[in-house]
Amino acid sequence: VAPQSFAVCCDVGHGAGPAIVGNIPGTHMIFGGDEWWFGTARIYPGDRLRMRRRFVDYKVTDTKFAGPTMFSRGETVYVNQRGDFVAKQWSTAVRYLAEEARKRGF
Repeated sequence: VAPQSFAVCCDVGHGAGPAIVGNIPGTHMIFGGDEWWFGTARIYPGDRLRMRRRFVDYKVTDTKFAGPTMFSRGETVYVNQRGDFVAKQWSTAVRYLAEEARKRGF
């Protein structure tokens, strides 16, 4: 039996893809972390996991680091071949103005 966190190894981009939406010229993107919820289904040899992904939301916050900074969140739901819920992952991506961060000494 695999640990439930093994699900992250089964997705392209480790499940963070739905949080990384679009392109904002002049920005850099950094990974902001994950939140995980696990179901009762276990992962067994031969199981096939399917992922459902969606963009959740974003907010822009003024930061000391780089001024206006965007935090976007995405969700990946992992289910097995029987349709059993294995895990849900919410990822955060952080986009900031690279030049502004340089001006501020970061």
